[in-house]
Order: sequence, then structure tokens, then C-alpha cells
Amino acid sequence: MADPLLPDEIARQTFHQRLRGYDPGEVKAFLEEVAASARELTSRHEALHNRLLELGNRDLSAEFDLISQD
Repeated sequence: MADPLLPDEIARQTFHQRLRGYDPGEVKAFLEEVAASARELTSRHEALHNRLLELGNRDLSAEFDLISQD
């Protein structure tokens, strides 16, 4: 499987121009929007991954003991 595209790779992507091609400005603007969305999703993914690591490292036995004392 290919490596996932990084947001900066998306934003820097270029295309060859053809006679009846797409407007380069619109393509560039769209790629920048996609890259911004990818950055946000990457940031959220990292935050959730870190949170799962934190939760995975909890001492559940000690927490259950504290709850049962209440």
C-alpha cells in the first residue's frame, strides 16, 4: 500500500496545463483547501491517538479500588 499523502504534498501538487484544462488558480485553491482539511484531520488523529495511549496506561485496578471505597 502506498504511503498516505501529507498535507504539504497535497498543497504543492502541480499539474500539466492543457489547452482545455482546468483553471490553475481554482485547482491550486482547491488543493490548498484539501491540504488544510488533511492537516486538521491529522491533528485530530494524533490527539486521539495520544489520548488512547494515556487511557491505555491507566491503572484500572487502582481506579476500581478508589471507586469501591466511595
